[in-house]
Amino acid sequence: MASAVQIERTHTKNEILEMYLNVAYFGRGAYGIAAASQVFFASRPEQLTTDEAAYLIGSLKGPERINDPDDNYDRAIARRNTVPR
Repeated sequence: MASAVQIERTHTKNEILEMYLNVAYFGRGAYGIAAASQVFFASRPEQLTTDEAAYLIGSLKGPERINDPDDNYDRAIARRNTVPR
Protein backbone atom coordinates (compact mmCIF):
# COMPACT_ATOMS: atom_id res chain seq x y z
CA MET A 1 0.00 0.00 0.00
CA ALA A 2 1.28 3.45 -0.91
CA SER A 3 1.90 6.02 1.79
CA ALA A 4 0.07 9.33 1.86
CA VAL A 5 3.25 11.12 0.84
CA GLN A 6 3.67 8.87 -2.21
CA ILE A 7 0.06 9.39 -3.22
CA GLU A 8 0.35 13.18 -2.86
CA ARG A 9 3.46 13.17 -5.05
CA THR A 10 1.78 11.32 -7.89
CA HIS A 11 -1.83 12.54 -7.78
CA THR A 12 -3.63 15.87 -7.61
CA LYS A 13 -5.93 16.64 -4.69
CA ASN A 14 -8.94 16.21 -6.97
CA GLU A 15 -7.70 12.78 -8.05
CA ILE A 16 -7.18 11.74 -4.44
CA LEU A 17 -10.66 12.94 -3.51
CA GLU A 18 -12.17 11.07 -6.46
CA MET A 19 -10.33 7.87 -5.51
CA TYR A 20 -11.59 8.15 -1.93
CA LEU A 21 -15.19 8.89 -2.89
CA ASN A 22 -15.23 5.89 -5.22
CA VAL A 23 -14.47 3.45 -2.39
CA ALA A 24 -15.76 5.12 0.81
CA TYR A 25 -18.60 3.51 2.77
CA PHE A 26 -21.71 5.70 2.99
CA GLY A 27 -24.05 3.32 4.83
CA ARG A 28 -26.85 0.95 3.76
CA GLY A 29 -24.32 -1.23 1.96
CA ALA A 30 -23.29 1.58 -0.41
CA TYR A 31 -19.59 1.73 -1.22
CA GLY A 32 -18.67 4.68 -3.42
CA ILE A 33 -20.48 7.89 -4.28
CA ALA A 34 -22.33 6.39 -7.27
CA ALA A 35 -23.86 3.62 -5.17
CA ALA A 36 -24.68 6.03 -2.33
CA SER A 37 -26.37 8.45 -4.72
CA GLN A 38 -28.55 5.64 -6.01
CA VAL A 39 -29.33 4.10 -2.60
CA PHE A 40 -30.19 7.35 -0.83
CA PHE A 41 -31.56 9.55 -3.62
CA ALA A 42 -32.24 7.30 -6.65
CA SER A 43 -29.99 9.44 -8.82
CA ARG A 44 -26.48 9.70 -10.25
CA PRO A 45 -23.84 11.79 -8.44
CA GLU A 46 -23.97 14.58 -11.02
CA GLN A 47 -27.72 14.91 -10.41
CA LEU A 48 -27.45 15.45 -6.64
CA THR A 49 -28.61 18.71 -5.16
CA THR A 50 -26.22 20.64 -2.95
CA ASP A 51 -28.07 19.45 0.17
CA GLU A 52 -28.03 15.82 -0.99
CA ALA A 53 -24.29 15.97 -1.71
CA ALA A 54 -23.70 17.61 1.68
CA TYR A 55 -25.69 14.83 3.38
CA LEU A 56 -23.56 12.14 1.73
CA ILE A 57 -20.29 13.88 2.62
CA GLY A 58 -21.49 14.46 6.18
CA SER A 59 -22.49 10.82 6.53
CA LEU A 60 -18.91 9.65 6.04
CA LYS A 61 -18.13 10.34 9.71
CA GLY A 62 -20.57 7.69 10.93
CA PRO A 63 -22.67 6.25 8.14
CA GLU A 64 -24.49 3.56 10.13
CA ARG A 65 -24.56 4.43 13.78
CA ILE A 66 -25.06 8.18 13.62
CA ASN A 67 -26.21 9.55 10.31
CA ASP A 68 -28.80 7.27 8.69
CA PRO A 69 -31.95 9.39 8.28
CA ASP A 70 -34.20 6.36 8.79
CA ASP A 71 -32.75 5.86 12.26
CA ASN A 72 -32.34 9.47 13.33
CA TYR A 73 -33.51 12.10 10.84
CA ASP A 74 -32.67 15.10 13.03
CA ARG A 75 -29.11 13.90 13.66
CA ALA A 76 -28.59 13.18 9.94
CA ILE A 77 -29.75 16.69 9.02
CA ALA A 78 -27.62 18.26 11.75
CA ARG A 79 -24.57 16.39 10.43
CA ARG A 80 -25.40 17.46 6.85
CA ASN A 81 -25.52 21.06 8.05
CA THR A 82 -21.91 20.86 9.26
CA VAL A 83 -20.73 20.54 5.64
CA PRO A 84 -19.92 23.96 4.12
CA ARG A 85 -21.99 24.75 1.04
